[in-house]
This record gives sequence, C-alpha cells and structure tokens, in this order.
Amino acid sequence: MKNYFVTRVAKLAVEKNLPLAGWDDGFTDGQKDPQPIPMGNLSNADLYVNPWNNIWEWGGGGNAYKYANAGYKVVMS
Repeated sequence: MKNYFVTRVAKLAVEKNLPLAGWDDGFTDGQKDPQPIPMGNLSNADLYVNPWNNIWEWGGGGNAYKYANAGYKVVMS
C-alpha cells in the first residue's frame, strides 16, 4: 500500500512540477532488507530524502549513500 501511495504522490508532484521530500523510510521498497524505491517507479520526480536513521552503530550509516546512489537528492540534518 505504501509503495502505491508514494508512486501516486510522485506522479502528482511531476504533473504539478513540484519537488517531493520525505523521510527515508517513506521511500523504501518494504522488503526485509529495505532499499530505495527505484526512481523510474516514481516518475523520475524531483525527490529529496532526509535519512533519519544514519547512525553507524545502529547499522544505518550507509542509508544516505543508498539514496544518493539511487538518484535521490539527500538532505542531511
């Protein structure tokens, strides 16, 4: 359901020429080892992701790299 929702919102954002932003877990594929939803599935929207789980000791240190390598614009805060 989440993938459908994110895909639909991304399509609407492209139609309205708006950027789309959200937390990293909102753009994951929902699998056991979560990966970013491919940009092609999101209508190649102008996407910004804020990886909140980026603590190396908790196993999330590479999340920002996953999204950057998948074509997302990463916002670190």
